[in-house]
Formats: sequence, structure tokens, C-alpha cells
Amino acid sequence: RRPSSRFLVRFLVRDYNQTGQKSVQKSTNSMTHYRHGAEAVIEDVDQKTGRINHRYIKGRLLGKGGFAKCYEFTDVDTGRIYAAKLIDKKTLTKPKTQQKLKSEIKIHSGLRHHHIVKFEKFFEDDENVYILLEVCSQQTLMELQRRKRRLNEQEAVYLMQQTLDGVKYMHDKNIIHRDLKLGNLFLDEKMEIKIGDFGLAAQLEFDGERKLTVCGTPNYIAPEVLDGGKHGHSFEVDVWSLGVILYTLLVGRPPFETNDIKTTYRKIRNTSYSFPEGLEISSTAKRLIQRILQSNPESRPTLSDIMSDPFFTKNEIPKCAPYTLFPAGPQRQIAQERQMREKEAACSKGKGVGLGLGNREPLKPITNLVPDLRQGSPRINSSPRLGTRTTSPRNTRPVSDVLMRERAELDNLMGRRAGSERDFYRDQLLPPPLKRELPNAPLPSAGPARPVFGTFGMHNPSPASDIGAVAASTPSTVPKYAKNDPDAEIAAQHKDAELDAEDQQNLTEMHQNLSVCIQQPQAASMPGTNGARPGVWVTEYSDFSAKYGLAYKLSYGHTGAAFNDGTKMVWDSDLNRVEYTSRNRDKGDGGRTARAPEERVVCTSDDYPDTLKKKITLITYFKSYFSKYRGKNVTYPIVVANSNTNETEKPKATDAPFVYVKQWMKHSHAMVFRLSNKCFQVAFFDGTDILLSSEARMVTYTDQRGQSRTFALEMGRIPHKEVAERLEYTQKILYQIMSK
Repeated sequence: RRPSSRFLVRFLVRDYNQTGQKSVQKSTNSMTHYRHGAEAVIEDVDQKTGRINHRYIKGRLLGKGGFAKCYEFTDVDTGRIYAAKLIDKKTLTKPKTQQKLKSEIKIHSGLRHHHIVKFEKFFEDDENVYILLEVCSQQTLMELQRRKRRLNEQEAVYLMQQTLDGVKYMHDKNIIHRDLKLGNLFLDEKMEIKIGDFGLAAQLEFDGERKLTVCGTPNYIAPEVLDGGKHGHSFEVDVWSLGVILYTLLVGRPPFETNDIKTTYRKIRNTSYSFPEGLEISSTAKRLIQRILQSNPESRPTLSDIMSDPFFTKNEIPKCAPYTLFPAGPQRQIAQERQMREKEAACSKGKGVGLGLGNREPLKPITNLVPDLRQGSPRINSSPRLGTRTTSPRNTRPVSDVLMRERAELDNLMGRRAGSERDFYRDQLLPPPLKRELPNAPLPSAGPARPVFGTFGMHNPSPASDIGAVAASTPSTVPKYAKNDPDAEIAAQHKDAELDAEDQQNLTEMHQNLSVCIQQPQAASMPGTNGARPGVWVTEYSDFSAKYGLAYKLSYGHTGAAFNDGTKMVWDSDLNRVEYTSRNRDKGDGGRTARAPEERVVCTSDDYPDTLKKKITLITYFKSYFSKYRGKNVTYPIVVANSNTNETEKPKATDAPFVYVKQWMKHSHAMVFRLSNKCFQVAFFDGTDILLSSEARMVTYTDQRGQSRTFALEMGRIPHKEVAERLEYTQKILYQIMSK
């Protein structure tokens, strides 16, 4: 098709010829569209020769803003993937919007820096203008902050140093970004910063020039911008935004954020903000933020001043992204292992911070660190000292190199000096004492301290704040090294994770059964039978918690959702029966606090209370989502939790409550579900699955081929090594939950 309008390209070509700029690739070619299967293919056809220069497959939607949408484009010939920004020409009818787009392309295409999103090319057709950019696979700092809630200072130093580097490069070219915020700081596959979105950027023509346009994002906008044309604004507005970004990363929310934009602007003009009490933020970080967030632009530090601030000079800046920045899953594990190797190599050369393993003697074997507290076993002393513990030769195992490397990494992350071997054993391996003892239930033992898949620590939960993800432990009981761990702090804020007495009893029984089973010698062959499995389990899930919650499918065929507000819903589409469970809330009774029972509402997808309208809409959408997007590369991927495809027979009693996910959380190697039928499921990211039943005292192991084996957790029933490793991992998760 010949384009009906070439106004933008002609305008841009004329401008670039005048300025002598050659960095941008221009296209005056027509674009033809057709479909290949379910995907649109766009051909870049030269008008003069008819030759096809490039063909792109238009993939999934990556994001959208007020004036553009961003899609994944794949070059058919090379396989190279781009982020393609599509601007509808219907929005470019006014000269002002044309000028804005022209300015964005002119400025962005002239920038070449490691920490700025790379501009590749632009072209247009009858309907859209296309800007092809570098792909940033880890989204933006906005998604990172939602997932982690707040960052520790080493993570913030790492990200802010790169941001400062990119902003300084822009300022040296007389360019003001004017819209620096978390959502415009992108992250590539290495978790490195890439500054993007130059829609509001401006280039100064002469020294001392001041811009008068009121623009920016409310929470990040500088006071002088709000004053409009009084004095104008310049580079200092970017410095202000950097201060807001640093505060947001360390605190978890912007400093001037309110529910009303007028109130936000009033707080910005008055520089009215504070640091929340109870958050561990260093004095150097606070002082730097206070230096930057000055209402008078001339009082703010320059970028060079910020780079030389003690916040950056006294904190070690990592050469690569701390693994804690990566989401739970294979990428995080790879990053963690890489950093362990690098740290170990640095320590062996005497150049690293931490243990300095090169010249120390090998560690001696250690024993089971938590003694068995069943009959005949001594109680743990209220102030335990590891050196006085009773050892058991049967359970003696050497400390693995994995744990030693993990300790070195923790030392680096927390800025701690290496302690003695005794400190290492206590901090890294000794679980915290149980917060309380349950009547008629013996306390569990931790079992042998044997490494499984690297590290056992609780890692960052999903972005949802009220989903009910289980906390690692409370601040009073966490191990010493975890008190400054941002993941532990985040998890501790999930109030819904608290267990009632019945839940605690079930988990205690599971842990005790596992402890007995794991201590037995391993069998040479896989035990168990292909018989009945414990009730119902999660077969697949998709994490929508950045917006709504967790969606999942059960082996019954039911569709379920654990919403961000702590409520749950399950839908049987065959019977058109919906069960909604309201969130547990604390009720005061004479000054005492008690857990209120959950309330259940039964309805249909057609006839329901008005208050459930949105959630009914979501549950029906989730069902269609699983059917439509299973196995496809989508924004919210569908993950197989259990590869056994056999559906469980539905219960015959129609009045029996549906099984649902009570709590869920992400670990570094697995997704964990606690179900209402007293089952505990650990879906490992390698495709295997462990399903525990406290009532049936059974464990079902599903391998990567979808083959399941069920065996009883009793003396004499010995798990194979393949199962034993995963049971040990599960045991430690259970201990963390019970210790909360």
C-alpha cells in the first residue's frame, strides 16, 4: 500500500539534513500487513524498487501510555527482537503533537549511552508511526518496586549509580529529560538501568536557557515546574526527580504522594515529607535525599556532587546486579550462582570483601543443628550456644561449598565483616526458635543440615501486599543475617500470613512426619505406588498480583483466584457455582485479639451480590485466559504447577465447600501453596512437584514427565534421593512458616 500521508518523515528528513545528524535510520518505504497464523506480519517495502527490506512479526503488548502502545517486534530474517512503539496517526493531526513526536525522535536518536534505551530506527505507514527500540526484558523500576516493596541500600546504590551516569550524559548534551520516574527507568536482562521515554525531553539551545512548559508526573515534578512561567526550569528538575526516585526505592512510596493531586502539589511546594519511623535507612541516605529535595533549585547538588556523596563512596557499588533484584525463578538462581563464583574468586585472591577463603583451613564437619525434641530429647536452652550442643555421629555431614559461598555473598550484601565459624553456623543454618508451643504437639526437629539446590532462605514474595503470602519470620525471631534482608522485611509485612491454631497444628504434623522420613537411609529405587493422591491440588497458575492477585486451576477443573485484598474465589463452571471466601479479620474482645472465622458466600456467575461484580468478572476472565493463552508467550505467563494431567474426580456432595488456595508464596526455587484441604504443595521451577497431606500422612511426588508416586510418611518408608532432596527443601519452608 502506498501511504496516504508522508508528513512526518518528510519533516524529519528536512530537519536532519539541516542539522547534519546521521545517527537515525529513516524509512520512506510503504508498509504492508498480513497475518501469519494468529500473528500480524508487517513488511517494510521500498516504494521505488518494490524490494522487501524488513519483515516484522508483531507480538505481545509490552505496555501502553497516553499516546502510544509498545509491542514486541521480531525481525523475520534475523530473529532479532525489538520493542516497537506505535503511535496512531489519528493522534498526530495537530501541529503541536507532530512537533512533540519529532522532538522525541530527534533527541532520542542522537543519544548513544549504555544506560539509555537504544534507539534503532523509525518508519511509518498509513496508520502508525513506528519507533524501534532496544528490548528491556525485566520491565521497569516500577514493577521492581511493586514486587520488592522497598530495596536495600546496596541495591539502590547499584541502580542509582547507573541512572546518574545516564542522566549526566544527557545533561552534558544539554538535554533535560523532565520525566524521570520509576516507570521510565527500564531494566535489561542483566538488571541494568536503561533510561527511556523522551516524550517530554527538551534540548537547551544556549547556556542559561530556561524552559517554561509545565510538564512531568505529579509525584516527581519539581516545585519550579509547578510555578510555570515565573522563573522557568532547567537541569535541576532532573536532580529533584532523582531524589524522589531514591526516596521511593528505599521507603517504598514517593515522598509527596497523597490521594489528592492538589495536596501533593502543596506538599511539593512546601517540601513537606518525612521518613517513616521503624524503617532502617542510613543517615547518609537521608542526608543525600535532604540535600536533593530543596525547593530552591540553586541549593540542590550537581550530579557530580551526588556521585561523590558518602552514600556512593562509602557503599560498595556491585559490578553486577545483586541477585536479590531478580524475580524468583531460574534467572535469579543463575545470577546468584554467578555472583557466588565471582565472590569466591575475589576472596581467594584476597581482593574481595567477606571470608577470604583462600588461606583458611577447611571447615570441620557439623552435626544436626536442632536436636530432636521428642521424648527423651533435651530442650533447647533459652540462650543456646552452638559449641555446647550434643552431637550425633549418625547425622554428621560436612558443610558444603554452596553454603560457604552463600555466606560470602551475604557478607557482601549486608556489608558485614566475616565472623567466626560459630557465627556462620548459627546465622546461616540454625533456624529461629519456635515462637510458641502448641498443646499436645511435640516441637519438630530441623533434620540434617544438608544443602538442597543452593540456598533455603525465604525470598521475595509476589507484588501483592495483602495476598496472604507467608512471612519468613518475625523480626524478633529471624536469624541475625536476615534482619537487614529486604525480602525478610517485606514478607514480615503480610498480616494475612498469621496462622490459627489448627493451621499451626497441621503444619507441625507435616514437619514432624517429614523429619522422621528424611532421617532414614535413602532407597536405591523410587518407592510408593501409583495409587490415590491427596484430594486436590493446583495444576497451573498465573501471577496477576501486580494488578489483581493469583489465578490458578485446580485438579477438579475449578478456576480459583487469591485476590490482593486477601479474599478468595473458586468457580465450578460446569455447575456454575461460585464460592467466595472473605478475608479473616481481627476482632477485639475485651481488649484481646482473636481471629474471626472466614465467611463463605455461595452464588453463580449470573446471580451474585453487587459487591462481587468485579471479582466475578475477573474469575470468568481467568478461566478463559487459561484456555486461550496456555503455552503462549504472554505478559502473565501460565506456569504448570503439576504436570500430572489426570483430573481428580469431583466430590459427589454438592454442599461440600470447594477447596481453595489459602496462602501462597514464591521462593527462589519453587512456588508454594497452602490449600484449604490441609494439603501443602511445593511446585518446583524445574517441573517437579511435592504434595503433602497432614490428614492422610502421605506425600506425592510428580516428576518432570508428569509421573506421580505416592508413599506414606512413616518409619521404614524411605524416599529415593530424587524425592529426599525436595522433601528437605519442603521441610525448611515448613519450619519458616511455623516459626513466624
